[in-house]
Amino acid sequence: MEIFIDPNRVTYTRTGAILEPSPGYLPKVLTTAEGEARYAPIVIRSLDSLTIDPDELALCPVQALKAYDAYARIRAPIRKRFFIAIRGAHPVVRATLSSWIVKLLRRAYEHASSQDITLSSDNTHEIRALAASLAVQSTYAITDVLSAATWATPSTFASFYLRDVSGVQGQLHVTGPCVIAGKRFF
Repeated sequence: MEIFIDPNRVTYTRTGAILEPSPGYLPKVLTTAEGEARYAPIVIRSLDSLTIDPDELALCPVQALKAYDAYARIRAPIRKRFFIAIRGAHPVVRATLSSWIVKLLRRAYEHASSQDITLSSDNTHEIRALAASLAVQSTYAITDVLSAATWATPSTFASFYLRDVSGVQGQLHVTGPCVIAGKRFF
């Protein structure tokens, strides 16, 4: 069963969006399918709490999700999957979603500095590794990162996904660069 996000189980709140998986969903990694954990919702936070700048708010993932959802509801009022193809309004598969992410990342890095490009990739598997590595090497607990990424053990993460995202800024060793709400942090 490949249906993941149920379009009828998406909730928009003042602080973000909550996307719930379809009943019966089985994750790729079956050890994460134990109990109710497989039905844990995906929570996407709005940028409203980080900025009031209209240009930065235009980059808000929740606003983009709302706009896409409104578009998809018009194109396919009755659908089983949240994501549909732009042409034809048929459900998309994982490979299509992956290609959309790759295209988005390539466009995002078209005008990036050479230092920012060192943390870029057009491979969704590598993006997952970089995001998790940044989270672990900044302020997130490894147990939270393992849970979010559905890795069963820290050794799996360390052996296959942990990346060095550190650098030197002046005389300081830093994690980064990290971009949040259009601002670059080191």
